[in-house]
Amino acid sequence: MTYKGRAIRNGQTWLQRYLPFWLANVVKRMWLAGGLILALVLPLSRILPPLYTQRVRSKVFRCYAELQEIEERVERSSWLWTA
Repeated sequence: MTYKGRAIRNGQTWLQRYLPFWLANVVKRMWLAGGLILALVLPLSRILPPLYTQRVRSKVFRCYAELQEIEERVERSSWLWTA
């Protein structure tokens, strides 16, 4: 059945009865867009937190390596002063 036949048989949709025509069409289209966005966001919400954790850990380990290097240099130079 075509859209015209369905519209003539069933009358106005629930949205068109309570909202202006243009707003009813916008809402109808936003349901579709919202569904597509939700289909993209749900998988990303499971992938992004581990990626963020990995990025933060790599920064921490990089800074820790630099700190260890500095501590080793300080220990070597302080050993020269004590001898």
